[in-house]
Amino acid sequence: MEPSKTILSQKFYQSIKVLLVQGQIFGLITFTFKGIQYQPSKILIFANVLKPAALLLASVYSTYLCLFGITLPKVQKATTTMTLFSTCIYMTVVWIISAINSHKITNFLDKIVDFDTHSAAMSSFVNYNNNRKTTIKRLLKKHFLLLIYFMGLAALSSKFETQLEIVTMVVHAVGTLVSSGFCQQSTELVVMLHTRFTTLNKQLYNIVAHFGNPDFKNGNRKQFLTFCRVCALHHHLSKLIKFFNETFGFMMLFMFGHSFLMITVSIFYLVGLSQTSAIPWMTIYYIGSTCVCYVVDVLMVCHVCYSAVEEANKSGALIHKIQTDDDNFLNEIEMFSLQIANTKVGFSAAEFFPINYTLVFSIIGGVTTYIIILLQLAASIEL
Repeated sequence: MEPSKTILSQKFYQSIKVLLVQGQIFGLITFTFKGIQYQPSKILIFANVLKPAALLLASVYSTYLCLFGITLPKVQKATTTMTLFSTCIYMTVVWIISAINSHKITNFLDKIVDFDTHSAAMSSFVNYNNNRKTTIKRLLKKHFLLLIYFMGLAALSSKFETQLEIVTMVVHAVGTLVSSGFCQQSTELVVMLHTRFTTLNKQLYNIVAHFGNPDFKNGNRKQFLTFCRVCALHHHLSKLIKFFNETFGFMMLFMFGHSFLMITVSIFYLVGLSQTSAIPWMTIYYIGSTCVCYVVDVLMVCHVCYSAVEEANKSGALIHKIQTDDDNFLNEIEMFSLQIANTKVGFSAAEFFPINYTLVFSIIGGVTTYIIILLQLAASIEL
């Protein structure tokens, strides 16, 4: 007996409950799950409006202290101001868009359940319990990395002597925490798509094996119906990738931009501090852990997006391995092939650039270039 959509919705919610709770804490989710549907929360939406205002006040105050309240090297003033406002703008974009696009996020989750419902009709069931355990494991790994970061911040906080240091570190800590949560949420959503593309490809493998085995002469009609369903579900997932880009693309753009800045500035300070006579190891530990957090976020998002697209494109190669003389089957294969060719699935940051390993290499090149520029600038100015 096939499970109903209501049952699947409840199982699906239980599998991502931890992720949604974390999203509510970080301001990435502004809805709750009641009964069998998602409902917007006025309290969470109101909180997402207040958070940017509070962060903006802290950033403006910290910038004022940096520029006029304390004597600092020009390069340090410039980098501090840039990172403060980058964090403020990035967090504002994430919190506001998360509140505005709340219905889109719930639609995305509902469409995932729609896929699972139709997949169950092919006797292909999603292992929600296993998915939940895998999600928790990834969250624990990410939280361990954040724990290392906050341990460095806590150890360094005892040496803070000025209001500028305190406020700046608070703003950066909020930015790092929320950015990490956003990347984790995006990663899990993309993994959901990847897992379901894998499910479809398993069905295609079975069809290829069926026609490749001369002992199987019956059941072609059943395989044809399964193939038609796979074709429709593949198109469903392909549209979900486009829907993901529409919902999260703009936030992704700011995430990569902010991460690029934080990685560049962090490495610049690490290089500069490592050349001093008395190396401040605790400061290096804190800055290094900050850099690692953003590097891991970028690599993680790029990896899962690339893997999901590769899994989606794998279907195109599999369908041409089906050995059949059935005209209806051949026509359906041709239609499926054209569908994959015309859809051209891919993740992008608001269509500014694709999210894959090419982006990683571009960031590496950009970071290297700007570090050299900053080092040359710092050498020409008395620090």
